[in-house]
Amino acid sequence: MEFLERDLINDPLTTAEIVSIREEVGDLIPLISKKSPKYRELKHEDLTEQQWIREMSQEPRLIKRPLWRVNGHLYVGFDPETWAKALIT
Repeated sequence: MEFLERDLINDPLTTAEIVSIREEVGDLIPLISKKSPKYRELKHEDLTEQQWIREMSQEPRLIKRPLWRVNGHLYVGFDPETWAKALIT
């Protein structure tokens, strides 16, 4: 299986890329890594979606990883059952 790997820590997503992914996923919430130290710092702030996107572009650890695409579908995060189903299809 061919794949393209991108190290989001060393090559962060731009705000435009995050907006595009958010539109594809349908919401920003699934993209936010609640395990990130930055999330713990910001979770009590009343941030707008645009402010979250800006924070995510500046601190890529706020983005839940991995982001991976199989057969044109974008998956967020690691869930073994989801991975297995996606790779079988």
